[in-house]
Amino acid sequence: MRYCDNCGQKLADDSKFCPNCGKRFSSSNQENNTTVIICAIVGLLFPLIGAILYYVFKNSDIKAAKTANTCAWIGFLVQLLIFLI
Repeated sequence: MRYCDNCGQKLADDSKFCPNCGKRFSSSNQENNTTVIICAIVGLLFPLIGAILYYVFKNSDIKAAKTANTCAWIGFLVQLLIFLI
């Protein structure tokens, strides 16, 4: 038994949608992890694109959106420090 990341509703193991909030789940966790890793790398290297990815994924993949946003801020701060030094 697993739970919806969005609303906490109990789900069957083979659920593709949450019956409570309607959130869609990917067929594999590997696909989701790949998206999160790509968002992290792009956010660190190109903060503006990381911020754009946050807005693209904020409704469909919350984990990837938060990762892109966090890495965009880190990338921005690192580039600012390099510029100031």
